[in-house]
This record gives sequence, structure tokens and C-alpha cells, in this order.
Amino acid sequence: MNYLKHLTTENYGIFFVGAAIFMQRISMGAGNVLYGLAILFFLISLYKQYKNHTLKDNYIVKKALPYFKILGIAILLIVPSVFVSEHLGKSFKALLEIWLYRALPLFIIPFCAKSKKQMYWLLGAVFISLNLDSLLAFFQHTLLKEPRPSGFSNNPLNLAAILAMTIPVQVIVMAETVFPMGLRKLAVISIFTNILGLFGGQSRGSWLLLAFTPFFSFKYWRKNKYFPIACLIIAAIIGGYIASSPSMQNRIISTINMTTDRSNADRLVVWESAAMMIHDYPLFGVGPGEFTELYKAHYELPENTQRMVHTHNNFIQVTTESGVIGLLAFLILFGYIEVTALRDTFKGNPYAYMRLAATTFYLLFGLIDYTFDASAIMKLYWYYIAISLSLEALAENETAAEIADNKTLKPNDTISERT
Repeated sequence: MNYLKHLTTENYGIFFVGAAIFMQRISMGAGNVLYGLAILFFLISLYKQYKNHTLKDNYIVKKALPYFKILGIAILLIVPSVFVSEHLGKSFKALLEIWLYRALPLFIIPFCAKSKKQMYWLLGAVFISLNLDSLLAFFQHTLLKEPRPSGFSNNPLNLAAILAMTIPVQVIVMAETVFPMGLRKLAVISIFTNILGLFGGQSRGSWLLLAFTPFFSFKYWRKNKYFPIACLIIAAIIGGYIASSPSMQNRIISTINMTTDRSNADRLVVWESAAMMIHDYPLFGVGPGEFTELYKAHYELPENTQRMVHTHNNFIQVTTESGVIGLLAFLILFGYIEVTALRDTFKGNPYAYMRLAATTFYLLFGLIDYTFDASAIMKLYWYYIAISLSLEALAENETAAEIADNKTLKPNDTISERT
């Protein structure tokens, strides 16, 4: 009880946002309640920091401020598309949900973060949650013989997108010594578990991204002598599994089948319809959240045998709903994150590498599925971005404090004498 008395509003904000992300796929209802509590404590903390005039001194918020601004610019660019919608209220709600509500971890975590330990706890929580999700998906496929298992959710592509984005982040956590050994060991276990989840989920797009992961992690081939060995061992195990499974071989071969494989062919059909919609509504689109209704009424082609209700592509979907202005907003937002993360990664920043990994693999998977409107995926994406920014700010502050402390030492003093 004495411990609870010392917990601050910020502590509760961090706890509830971590608990929300942990639970969001296990129980959507519980996840939403926890997310609401995280928002509540965030708002209380924001009010207190504003009232106490401490916001300007929050160095973690300063680190995240450019990201707040770029997201704000993107939202402003999307707003005009709301007013061309036939259902203004519906489109305004979609705008708030897609562009702001699901991005709230980007605000909650920097405003409430106080220590690296909290950030490690947040990463560990989501790794454990996804381990459970992955094991369930693998069990559903291997023992229950479900053709397209989805873990705790009802959409196998959502789990695939999350794991495709998470495994590269886990590789970085595993390989970088700035992270504590306990979290690094958990990352190792999680990588293997999540690979099982990918094969259980049967998403060909996620398999391609898994194959790309060792190449994305190029720096560790030279930095860590065990890394290439581990990659080769994993590749050998996966190769052996594929060689012994004709169904897996057929599934992989079907990736390039654009005729009889309707999952592939129907995407092309929907993209053709989307191209017609963009031609008719080029500047501001049909309005956020309005694609399905208008598409079904006027643009769906009879060749769409699976009756897909979205474009299975983030870039195309955003353009149909918000026009070229909306596409510009999308490119500005994620382009800024990608370019700055790439720049800082080459400077040896492991936290920027996390942002680069999450953003690159999120965008790549978004070429074959519409993930920008997937609540669990987007909350987790911004969760990773916020954690990496907070860790970077905390590390920089520690370094600055050490430098300042060393400067205060007299030439003949030692640290032990001062302490």
C-alpha cells in the first residue's frame, strides 16, 4: 500500500497504456477500457504539467514535438476531404479515429515517461502478449487445422502485419547492448515464437518480409559474429519445414499467381476500381470512411469474386478517400519518420533504428493490405515510435548529466572522493 501512495499520475498513464496494448487483441473490450483509462490519466497529467509550468522543461516531450507537429500538419491536410463527403459526421468520426485516436500512444508515452525501466516494461508487455497470440495461431493451424488462423482476433492479416512489424524491432532489441539483458533474452524467445505465429497465420506477405528482415538488419552481420550464424540456423529450420510440407510449398508458389489465386487477382480488380474512383474524385477523394459504400454502389466489378470491401493497400485507400491531398498528408507523415530515422540510424542511434524498422515494415505490409484503419496495428505502431523517442530522450539526458557532472570535478578530484 505504501508503494501505491508513491505512484504518480504519470505512472498510472504508463501502466494503463501498456496494459491496453497487452490486452487489445486478447480482449478488445478490456483493451478499450484500459486505453480509456490511459487517456484519462494522460489528460490529468497534461493539466498538472501545464498548471505547474513544467511542460517547457519536459525533455522527452521536446524530443517528440516534431512528430506532434508533422502529425498535426497531416491532419490539417486531411480535413478538406471531410467536407466533400456525403456523410460529413461519419467522415469526421473516421478522421478522428484513424488519424488521432489511434495515434494517442505517441502523446501519452512521452508526456508520462519518467525512466528507461518503464519503457522496457512497455516493450516486454507487448512481446509477451504477442507470444501468446503467436502460439495460439500456430496451435490453431497445426492442431485444429484451421486454414487461416488469426490468434485472438478474427483477421489473420492483422496478426501478420503486427508480427511483420514487431520481429525487426525485436531483432534490434536483441542485438543492441543498450537494452537490459532480461529484455534482450525475452526478444530472442519472442522472435522464435512470433515466427511460429507467422507460419500459423499463413500470410505470404509476412513471409516475404520475414525473409527481408536479415537484410534489413545488415549492421549486425559485422557487429555480432553470432548474428549471421543465427540467421542461417533459422533459415535452415524454416527451409526444412517448407521442404517437408507440400501445402507450404503450394502456398509460397501461389504468391506470384495473379490469375487463379483470387486473393491476388481480386486485389488487382479492386485496384482497377479504385483507379476509376480516383479519376472521378482526384483532389479530395470521396471522404474518410466512405470508400466501401461508394465502391459497392458504383464501382465494384463483377470479377471481384471475394467481394473485398477495401483496397488492401494503404496508399491507394488513402488516395481514394482523401484524394491526392490525402496521399500527400500520408507521405509527409510517414516520409518524415522514415527519412529522419534513416538519417539517425546511420549515426549509430539504436532507437532511431527501432523507428526505422517499425515504419519500414509497416509501410511494406501496407502495400498488400489496408492497415491504416486497423486499430490494433496503428496503436502498436505509434506505441513503438513513442517508446523509441522516449528512450532516446532519456539516454541523451543521462549522457548530458554525466558530462555536466564530469565538468564539475576538479582536476585532482576523483568520482569516489566526491561521493
